[in-house]
Amino acid sequence: MSNLDAMTAFFAAENWACEPSADGDMLHTRFKGSNGEWRCLVQTSPDGTRVMFYSILGNNVPPPQRAVVAELLTRANYGLILGNWEMDFSDGEVRYKTSAFTGAEDISPENAAALCFTNILTTDRYLPALMGVLFGQLSPEEAIANVEG
Repeated sequence: MSNLDAMTAFFAAENWACEPSADGDMLHTRFKGSNGEWRCLVQTSPDGTRVMFYSILGNNVPPPQRAVVAELLTRANYGLILGNWEMDFSDGEVRYKTSAFTGAEDISPENAAALCFTNILTTDRYLPALMGVLFGQLSPEEAIANVEG
């Protein structure tokens, strides 16, 4: 079994639909939270010792707003224990990443759950802040204060 096989088994046990990529090196799924819906991706490192789970937001940030969104993501990352926000400055894609080191072993169901659920709950929690900044309704400071209180 591989880490992708272990993640596929985890999704099946959770009744969470997923599909392998065309080349079979990733898993694709979606999640709908209280604050929105987004796509998710599972990937392993080339040596198979790490598993990464990404929540990828559907709204790419336009170039004029990338600096203010980057400030928001930096402020959000400062207090996070597991995972981090990323933005691709070339196209404005925003995603939240959690990862786990598995070494020579496959990821356990408990670690797969922590990897996935921490990710989607954090994404759902911060999504209103991101949308508020993206659409000019909130400053990064206001948005973080609303989330982290």
